[in-house]
Amino acid sequence: MQRLEDEYSTIKRMVESTLPHEIEQKKKSCLNKQKVVLEPAMTDDDLRKLQADERTAQSQLQNLLQEKQAREDDDRGDEKLSMFRKQATMIARKKQDMKAALDSAREQLAEAEAEVNEKKMEMKKSGIDRVLTGNEFKAYVAQIKSKGNDYKAKRSQVHMISFHEQYVQIHEVSLLRIIKRL
Repeated sequence: MQRLEDEYSTIKRMVESTLPHEIEQKKKSCLNKQKVVLEPAMTDDDLRKLQADERTAQSQLQNLLQEKQAREDDDRGDEKLSMFRKQATMIARKKQDMKAALDSAREQLAEAEAEVNEKKMEMKKSGIDRVLTGNEFKAYVAQIKSKGNDYKAKRSQVHMISFHEQYVQIHEVSLLRIIKRL
């Protein structure tokens, strides 16, 4: 029974998938053959016309090849000029790049000038008369650092004095205790 079911499934697969595909191919083959059979046979006039078309196409191909050869001959004479053309192109490209860089720099300069003017206006509004230059600012920073160092030294001295005072107080307290005991 199992063998019959396997055989049935195999046949069913062939009927559903393989056979329709083969039938379709056979139909296409038959249609192609019918088209060929139904076409009229070529006459001498048809052959002459095809040969004339072939000659025309070949003459056009020859003309195109000659034109191409003539262009290549012209290009060989222009090889020396092509080097100069390439150099001119490179120089023109560099010139455009430099112009773009210059325009960009000008824009940045205009933005910086506008920002400087804006800062000056803010300074006038806030009452600041001038801004320290580079050397003045360095001197100001050095002065601040020296004041910081002075502060640290004095703080250290105060700390040492307070430490000594505490030591003296502890010593006095111990002496007072000794005196009290006596």
